[in-house]
Amino acid sequence: PHLARYSNNLAAWGAKINDDPNDYLQIDLGRVYKICAVATKGHEKNNEFVDSYKVLYSMDNLNWGTYQETAGEDKHQFEGNKDAAQVRVNWFIRQLRARYIRINPTAWHSSICLRAELFGCQESCDQSPLGLEDHSISNSHITSSSKRDQNSPAHHGRLGFTSANAWCAASDDTQPWIQFDLGADHVVCAIATQGDSKSHSWVTSYKVMYSDDAAKWFHYSEAASEKEFLIPGSKDRFDTAKHVLQRPVVAKFIRVYPVEFYSHKTMRIDAFG
Repeated sequence: PHLARYSNNLAAWGAKINDDPNDYLQIDLGRVYKICAVATKGHEKNNEFVDSYKVLYSMDNLNWGTYQETAGEDKHQFEGNKDAAQVRVNWFIRQLRARYIRINPTAWHSSICLRAELFGCQESCDQSPLGLEDHSISNSHITSSSKRDQNSPAHHGRLGFTSANAWCAASDDTQPWIQFDLGADHVVCAIATQGDSKSHSWVTSYKVMYSDDAAKWFHYSEAASEKEFLIPGSKDRFDTAKHVLQRPVVAKFIRVYPVEFYSHKTMRIDAFG
């Protein structure tokens, strides 16, 4: 079972028998947590993954409940992975308080095989910055599609940076972006932006994409029916506009795309989680 760790890139947990509907992967968190999401991957080498599953929970490892989205629902089926490499994150509409979690596969491709991670959450998103403003994220982990000149590189895109111009995209860059490598998967629940304190320019709206591997990217949206969501930005070069994400995301990489702007596509940013 220990091969089911999310960070394990060499193998995965696999059930001994593939046709047992009662097979499960159990995780003991050590103490009670408020759990808000579960993420799954398959076994890439063997092309094995779980298509759907149920979640069971317990405080004492004796009395178990099955997760339901609504009070009248029998047993909620979570959509799993579509291939062995894909990451699938499912958010709980009804957050759980539990010490023990069981993932019970109900359908699978080839064999019952998975890696998993659980994510906890607080009551609100009044949390600490994830490392841009305080420089715990290094310059090399901040990249961009372009820069206007030598005075506006990507690592100047830190919230609160005032030593020089902020990051600014090249004027001929029609799809500009700035990207941050957070170093590990985080539950990201808010983003704050500023304009350039040294010039009269700022971004008034932007889009966000996120990824756990910088290869497969997903658009952030506020509703499941939306393809993408336009987030309001700053009102002037000094304004700090913080947007709390209505649907927090699990990501290692965050990419911000300026859409509307005043004078130039220039930003300073931090994420919160």
